Amino acid sequence: MMEEIRVKIETLQDEERELISRGKKIKREVFEGSDDKDEGLEAVRNIFGGDIDYGEFGHYENCEGCADEENIDDSENEQFSKSFMENRKYLSKENDKREELEVEEGNDEVEEASDEDENGWWKENISGCLGGVRTCAAMLLKTNACVALLYTFAALHCTNGHDNNNKRSRILWYNAKNTHTGLGLSNGTLQELSRLASDLTQFQALLAPLMVTRVVGTQGHSNVRKHLVDTMEGLNWDVEQLSFDARTPVGHKTFTNVVATLDPSATRRLVIACHYDSKIDTRGDFIGATDSAVPCAMMLHLAAALHSQLSTHSLKQSDLTLQFIFFDGEEAFHRWSNTDSLYGSRNLAARLHNQPYPPNNQDNTHELHRMDLFVLLDLLGTRDVSFYSFFPNTQQWYARMLSFERRLGELQLLNSRPNMFIDKALHKTGIQDDHIPFLKRDVPILHLIPVPFPSVWHELTDNEQALHYPTIDNLNRILFAFTADYLNIVP
Repeated sequence: MMEEIRVKIETLQDEERELISRGKKIKREVFEGSDDKDEGLEAVRNIFGGDIDYGEFGHYENCEGCADEENIDDSENEQFSKSFMENRKYLSKENDKREELEVEEGNDEVEEASDEDENGWWKENISGCLGGVRTCAAMLLKTNACVALLYTFAALHCTNGHDNNNKRSRILWYNAKNTHTGLGLSNGTLQELSRLASDLTQFQALLAPLMVTRVVGTQGHSNVRKHLVDTMEGLNWDVEQLSFDARTPVGHKTFTNVVATLDPSATRRLVIACHYDSKIDTRGDFIGATDSAVPCAMMLHLAAALHSQLSTHSLKQSDLTLQFIFFDGEEAFHRWSNTDSLYGSRNLAARLHNQPYPPNNQDNTHELHRMDLFVLLDLLGTRDVSFYSFFPNTQQWYARMLSFERRLGELQLLNSRPNMFIDKALHKTGIQDDHIPFLKRDVPILHLIPVPFPSVWHELTDNEQALHYPTIDNLNRILFAFTADYLNIVP
């Protein structure tokens, strides 16, 4: 009997490898524009010998607009959760059958292998692979996100996904970004977060050292980096200074990205990022108050004002933490191009993509998979700002920002001004910024940059006089609410 079980497992492993290959093919053909959806459907049926009950999950085989991620709503997430729980019940039944079989045959060898050598591995694999993979295969034809989910179920239940009880195991972190929802903040919580965010004295103290020219290689640039590092280390964050050399139109330069992580041991990250360098301007000293001194100060202010709450969150050893990235070398030295711009973000995205996580894993996952959401701040601080949703797959998170602005306004917790977050999508802006190297590697992006750009953009007038503190204060309050909501923090 044990030999039969092992043969069945090996067969499932072969099917799993084929599943991964075909799943990628289905993603390309079904979700990226191919009209030949029948072939994709047939590939799924072939994998499971036609044994798929689509009726259990709704009419997903008739999925007009499968490629349109905007069509995915909460009801489908609920349906997936329901299906997942049903498969857990199936797993339990299969384990019961296994135990009955052991009793009938008195097979001590099976028990010994399960308890001592394999730690119950095969019990999870047989039923998990049949149940979990079939569930996601049925839903594959409806949502692009299920390609990743399908891969995860197969890898966990059919290969080396042993640690199903570890809350930081892959079954949680790799899928979680697709199903993660905010905590939901009460009016009282919004009031307390607004109070913490409104400390203008603290914000200006953190901003002042940033309001200097910060061209790469200058003393001002080094001083600003030290300010970022000292502030984050003083708040007990783990801080990395990742330096590298690159060729530029004005010669070789050394760049240093600053990466601060609240809890490095946590598996997943909510990333908030901006750049800290300023552009060369032959006309005079370019301060770049909005570009991006204010975004840097907003991040420092959030970490300082929520220090107590974030520290408590870190002590809970959640699988989700907060990470700040301060990019170097965003600005071009001569003229913006693919090679003369985004020096820091291009380097870091490539570095993380080439760094496996967990180390030596067999699933081809890497450090970028740890990024739940990448929130990029740029050109913030003036009064003339309007924000839009740029990416369909992060529309729900943009909607949270929009909702918090409206709720804070209704509670009279914002300074009086027109709403900044516009309920409209602009999916083809072509804006080049530090998110691009991460977007190209499939990291979910939420880009907070005004459209159109502020009138002081790349002008010498982008200085202290251009700033509108009531608008900055509103942005701080919204960002505080969004961060607490995403991390499930209650002040």
